[in-house]
Amino acid sequence: SADRELMAGAFFAFNCLMNVVCISIPVLLIMVFKVIENNPDLIICVQTLGSVVFFLILCTVKAEKEKEDHHDNEMWFAENGSENGDVSESEPPARQDFRHGITGLLRGLVQPFFLAFGHRRLRRLCLCAFLLAFGGNLVSDIGGQFFNQSLGLFEHPDPAKVVMVSVYSMLPGQIMAIPGNLITGYVAKQAGPLKLLRTLIPFAALLIAAGALMAVVKQMWYIAVVVICLTYANMPNVPLQRMVAGGVAPPGRNGEALATVGVFTTLAGLIGNMFVATLNPPLLRSGLPNPLWVYYPGCAFLVLLAILPLLGTPRGGWGAATGKVGDQIMAISWADGALQRWYYFA
Repeated sequence: SADRELMAGAFFAFNCLMNVVCISIPVLLIMVFKVIENNPDLIICVQTLGSVVFFLILCTVKAEKEKEDHHDNEMWFAENGSENGDVSESEPPARQDFRHGITGLLRGLVQPFFLAFGHRRLRRLCLCAFLLAFGGNLVSDIGGQFFNQSLGLFEHPDPAKVVMVSVYSMLPGQIMAIPGNLITGYVAKQAGPLKLLRTLIPFAALLIAAGALMAVVKQMWYIAVVVICLTYANMPNVPLQRMVAGGVAPPGRNGEALATVGVFTTLAGLIGNMFVATLNPPLLRSGLPNPLWVYYPGCAFLVLLAILPLLGTPRGGWGAATGKVGDQIMAISWADGALQRWYYFA
């Protein structure tokens, strides 16, 4: 358990390595070096084969079913009802299955929000994750268009330069993310996830704001600088995920808590796409030279706001994953109190 921060960083690093192997290297071989013929059918077959292999590997993962006594007792009965699930024996099995399917779908849609807003510490981290993802997604959405516009490739198209813009927009960030995640995991272990998260957020905002200089530099090499900066601006996710899984998630509900943070992150991406689609047309018609640069300082401000939910200490502390001795003692004390109450009511 002492190496959980390192494992969190290693997990993100391994994801980046898979992106390099499955996406970046094929792009280099096909689009840049042209070693492999650009055959869409072959690419689809390879991607399908990879999906099948991933599915087969996933099927080999075995997990024990969580027992009733591993749940928070009150939450378990509140969510599952009685032992028979409040099912009428006279109801036909087909109708029972249909009703359970609809109920499960609706519960799955709203449960992450109930879980987040029902726990004060998780609520803060979900809001933090939303702001980080919202600012990061906005600059990612307009990145390719901004780079091509800064290099004048819309007015004077050059297919070779367009390909290189795509390569610079992808490969440097994916490669540099591997050591970045590992280093972040190591620092989180040494300093504590909460302290590191509070430190990384202003640093991430500064890195995002640096992307606006592309409108002034207008050089191909600076694309790689911007992409690496945006990659390292995503490093706060490593200590944030560690805090959710290690000290903030309700007992026995680590997977649900991580999924809840993922829901808020995905929601930020969806709203960000709608925001870009709405704002870009009037912004491009404004007559400003290369107006997309305004996204970078604006998104830097949004990311900087993500530190607000982390200020102060909620009732009960931040949990043992913060790395602070006081929070660790408080987490143990509250857990012992909850255990005594559970024994009393049981």
